[in-house]
Amino acid sequence: MCKFFYRTLLIFSFLLLFACITAPHQQKSDAIFALNAAKRIQANHCSPKKFYLAERFMERADSFFTHKNFSGAKRGYVKARKYAERAEFECLLSKRKDQN
Repeated sequence: MCKFFYRTLLIFSFLLLFACITAPHQQKSDAIFALNAAKRIQANHCSPKKFYLAERFMERADSFFTHKNFSGAKRGYVKARKYAERAEFECLLSKRKDQN
């Protein structure tokens, strides 16, 4: 009875562990959307440093994703999205200031 319990617990633990390791498709989609939005308003001219960092994090995350390092890919996609959003925001602010 005790062996059965431990074997069942071990199998359940492995299933739970592998169920948590999934590809970060949502984070990738969010990062692509943010980068495209930043490109559309030409954030690479308004905020080149942040836009550059967003592109580099995206490339690095894609590399992690290709090599099935999903935790590294997820972190990279989240950082790429954040930098792309910051670049877009700075660009919108600078354009608004130019209008006033």
